[in-house]
Amino acid sequence: MKQLKIEKAYCTLTNVGVVEMFFINKMPFTFDELEEDFQEQLYNANPKMASYDMEDLYRYSNYLIMEGCHPILFQIEEHIENPQDIPL
Repeated sequence: MKQLKIEKAYCTLTNVGVVEMFFINKMPFTFDELEEDFQEQLYNANPKMASYDMEDLYRYSNYLIMEGCHPILFQIEEHIENPQDIPL
């Protein structure tokens, strides 16, 4: 039974800018930085996008690690509905 799902969304990350954030069951666990021009376009199109800071990522990642569910650190592909979306 696959019960976990990877999703991604554009969000703001304090002191970084607009990023592509990766989530597992709605919990952020990592991000990819984007080109500045693309960040500006995304922010202008959606200035009220979700916002996170590094402390948020630390807390969520720490929780996922304690539960053995961090998709980058643990082999849990068999429990993920869409393992092809796990960032490399």
